[in-house]
Amino acid sequence: MALTRAWRRERDDLLRGVSGGMLVGVPLLYTMEIWWRGSELGPGLMVLMVVITLVPVTGLIATTGFRRTRDRGALQVGMDVLDAMALATVCVLAAVLVVGAIHLGGPLHLVAGTVVAELAPFAIGVALASVVFASGDDGDDGGGGGGGGHSVDAGATPSTGGDERPLNRTIADLGGTVVGAAIVGLSIAPTDEVPMLAAGRTPLGLLAIVGFSLIISYVIVFEARFGEQDARTAHQGLFQHPVTETVASYLVALVVAAVMLAFFGRIRFDDPLRLLADHVVVLGFPACVGGAAGRLAV
Repeated sequence: MALTRAWRRERDDLLRGVSGGMLVGVPLLYTMEIWWRGSELGPGLMVLMVVITLVPVTGLIATTGFRRTRDRGALQVGMDVLDAMALATVCVLAAVLVVGAIHLGGPLHLVAGTVVAELAPFAIGVALASVVFASGDDGDDGGGGGGGGHSVDAGATPSTGGDERPLNRTIADLGGTVVGAAIVGLSIAPTDEVPMLAAGRTPLGLLAIVGFSLIISYVIVFEARFGEQDARTAHQGLFQHPVTETVASYLVALVVAAVMLAFFGRIRFDDPLRLLADHVVVLGFPACVGGAAGRLAV
């Protein structure tokens, strides 16, 4: 039982780190200047950028901790920093591959340079996740720590309104999705990155973006134990099952992405369906991440 609880806590810590990295890093992912700069980095500059990134990450983890534990010893901090950097690297690599900023078939130094150039915001997001995004009921080994249990009293009504009308809860979640998607998407929709990335997407590539968007959105809201996760699961809205809420919110994020692209003249609704799908799905990824953040806030 104790081992199972420890594994759950470890899983929650890692998923929280992934989610924090995506929430902070994805809005900065769509910046071609960073890709170009990364492609120009030599080994010495790559090492220097990693060392510079280590400074704030180490400071954050030393003061707040990557895992939900009271251990702040030098050895634990060092291990947590390595874990956070490795997790951030995986997040960056997965994100840039899915959106098409790099290709595994390309030269290794280009792949490594792009990952290093994008690493800092993802690593800082991973390091911040436990203190900024963690739920108030997430604790240590005692009562219900880190995902090993639920601290919501069995006889209590969830603080977010377990007795709310389903329609009200659904409207709040969809509204949060719209606001979050718009906040993130508005800074990306007018740029050249969206048509540039969309131009190179195959149907399989688009499906990969869709699947990745759904997975990240689901993890942020329902698996990373951010905010009142137990109360969210108890909601009775029209689309409040985790899977249906994730899909419905993603569709809303796509609509928001389409509206923003049309507003900035990047698409017209009489364009060929394939062109529309390319652009909307590419912008839909950061919009979906923003929408997940918006749902956490309501």
